[in-house]
Amino acid sequence: MNPIKRFFILLAILGPSLASNTASAQLFENTLGVLANHEESQDGKPIPNNRYILLSNTQSFGPANMIMLTRLNASGVIEMNITLHDQANATAGVFGAAIGTGVQGADTLRALSTGNQAILMRTDLNGQLSWLKILPGMSGHDERGVSVERQSNGDVTIVGNSKNPSSGVNTFVVARFNAVGAQLWSFRYATAGTGAPGTGFEATEACNGFRAGTAVIAVTGKSNNHTFMSCINAANGTELWRRVYNSGQSSDQGLDIVYKAANGPASPERFMIVGSAGQIHFLMWVVRVDPAAGAGHSKIYAPAMNSSSFMATGVSLDATGDKAAIVGRLVAQVPPSEILNGAFAMVLPFFGTELPDWTIHYQGTNPPGASKESISRIPGAAGGYFITSGARLNGAATNDAHVIRINTTGSNGQQGCPIRSLQVSKTVTGNSTAAASSKLAASWTSSILVRTSRSLKQENCSGSLAGN
Repeated sequence: MNPIKRFFILLAILGPSLASNTASAQLFENTLGVLANHEESQDGKPIPNNRYILLSNTQSFGPANMIMLTRLNASGVIEMNITLHDQANATAGVFGAAIGTGVQGADTLRALSTGNQAILMRTDLNGQLSWLKILPGMSGHDERGVSVERQSNGDVTIVGNSKNPSSGVNTFVVARFNAVGAQLWSFRYATAGTGAPGTGFEATEACNGFRAGTAVIAVTGKSNNHTFMSCINAANGTELWRRVYNSGQSSDQGLDIVYKAANGPASPERFMIVGSAGQIHFLMWVVRVDPAAGAGHSKIYAPAMNSSSFMATGVSLDATGDKAAIVGRLVAQVPPSEILNGAFAMVLPFFGTELPDWTIHYQGTNPPGASKESISRIPGAAGGYFITSGARLNGAATNDAHVIRINTTGSNGQQGCPIRSLQVSKTVTGNSTAAASSKLAASWTSSILVRTSRSLKQENCSGSLAGN
């Protein structure tokens, strides 16, 4: 397949409250997709009334990849499944990237890109489009959305990337819109100089947070083979500081970030960046960052087994709101010949021992290749986490979407696939330096996508489930 265009979408689920999701929690682990083709989950979030939203990419319904949005009931069974694609060009590939949860309304947000244009789209929970905004791409640049967040007043922010293929220099873009799609501000954030091939700042994720009571947008990613974080005033787009963090390995990158509010003198406010360090054989890289000026202390984490990959790919707060819940990817060999390949999750303190409360590998997540994992917390007494990853339907040769609802200690319930507890150690490492920056204003326009209902096969480790 050679698509003319590609879309990268991030989805934020906006619901009035998640409190109703905790009353009668059900644990599950399900796989969904089409046997003959390829589905790849990108992100997922809980929504009110014990339901969940999954964002995936699919190659099952046309000549090009499409965005797939799936709503699940309390048992993880499909109750709605749609695709979104380019109305003007059936061969234009459309790819999803991530989703987030909001605090008001009953609608969804998506950020994506089309070839060289980042896009922000808002729909209701049935995938019906309310509005869509496009950032016209800089000449010759490849641009794409990577993150979207809902602000406390209902505004939304999008973070995206812009890469100059000729110079290899990366910049990132951050923009803020109100609930009806009116642009409030938008800037491209660059290096202070012209840069060289491979330099610049490539965003991978972002989150909301605070800096001494001021609402900020925190962006993380990769700069010159190492991790960066940018702290931006959410009200006006002013960049407050930018720093680069070096693990001491040949390379590292931040893949997700989360903010924790202060909880007494022993637990001040912090950001946590999670990602990977090293080349070929990856280890989990974590940076705990002071919002004031970006001072950070970092650790590398490794499992107590022979692994070729142990990297964090997603993070949220834990069910208490005072620790981090992390999801990632493990590839390891367990003697004599067992191969572990798939998702793991852990709860990791910001302070104290800085060692995991628990770490579990989910053996039903066995994608044939690389996959993307995400984790979202479900607060409350019956809370836990909603995880998305990759797996394979029985008899499928390619990747399918996979969802897991676990409790606060990592259990996936009686219908879940086998799990394995892991032991993890830490190593103190790394340093950081301030980074110079500049910014340029940018404006957005409007467009549309097409919504189509679709059917999928669904099963768990005990057998087939009824699909829609």
